[in-house]
Amino acid sequence: MPTPYEIVEEVRAFKEPWEQRFSLPWFEDRTAGSVWRHKLVHLVAQLPDGLFEDVVGLMLDEPSFAIRGVALHIARMRGAKVFADKAAALLDDASVNVRALAAAAIGQFGDDAGVEALLETKDGENVEVKKAVVDAFKRLRDVRCIPLMARWAGRVGEDDRLRRAACETLGAIADDAAMPVLQRVLFDDVVADDIRGEAARAIGLIGGAEARGFLLQALGSDRPWVRAKAIEGLALLRDAGVMTTVLPYLAPTHPWMVRLAAIEAAARTGGAASLEHLAPLLEDREIQIRGMACVALGLVGNVAAQKKLKRALEDKERVVRAQALEALARASGRDFGFKVEQHVSALDAKALDAAIKAAMAWEPA
Repeated sequence: MPTPYEIVEEVRAFKEPWEQRFSLPWFEDRTAGSVWRHKLVHLVAQLPDGLFEDVVGLMLDEPSFAIRGVALHIARMRGAKVFADKAAALLDDASVNVRALAAAAIGQFGDDAGVEALLETKDGENVEVKKAVVDAFKRLRDVRCIPLMARWAGRVGEDDRLRRAACETLGAIADDAAMPVLQRVLFDDVVADDIRGEAARAIGLIGGAEARGFLLQALGSDRPWVRAKAIEGLALLRDAGVMTTVLPYLAPTHPWMVRLAAIEAAARTGGAASLEHLAPLLEDREIQIRGMACVALGLVGNVAAQKKLKRALEDKERVVRAQALEALARASGRDFGFKVEQHVSALDAKALDAAIKAAMAWEPA
């Protein structure tokens, strides 16, 4: 077994290509030359615990930002909390990449000192670092971050992706303290639709009478995406009464994105009672509506829904037939010899047809 110093010496040999090709792992490029595909990175990640800690400790002290970044990432993947203090110290690193990876590592480690350091992140910090901080708090769900997340979610001129992510994190924490900023974002017409939509969803996750009132008000928005996400937020309230509220939005007079949200919301909140409203949508002229109706019937899942899904197996569009088969498989607990997740990149039409034939011959009971 080589010594830690010998392994790190080998790592140093790849400093320049790693620095030239370095990207944050959540933006990984898929080419063979990616840092994160390098065999040596995987070798270090799989070292025995003691040797791993020695090697990573040395790598974290290397001058190369790429080597420090790799060390932080694999320490995070291993859940090596022994490096929590070092990760907190590296939040002051000169490299944006290292600071972002340090924040991500703290999100995994959950060390209190590191969390306190994340809370001190400045508004002027690089956006990629702030996004890593937001994601860390989404994982940690620490209520102490609410003022910081609320500030970034509501901050005019802030990066749109960061604002959306901050709303998402506030929803994951689901604390009433976030409601004022989420309500303000939801009803601000100059804010991008996807941010307002995420605010609506977060409000639904927080729940309560106040949330319901805001979401019902948002149904009057002139922006289809905001209305769709308000419907999704209402469904998250887990209130059976929501079904009657969303049923009018199944109508073809509404934009497709609103109808899709209403279909799923009706199924999730109404259960079997939604069947009579959803089944006719299997004949809708829009492919995406027929497909979502299949998904919704799969969520209802009872025998009556399964029988309706068998009818959808004869849809004229292959993509709808595939969605019907997947929904029927989920509802019945059978796969009919075809697992959709195994055909994401290239659908095997022959295998699909064989599975549909098997499903057609099967009778729900």
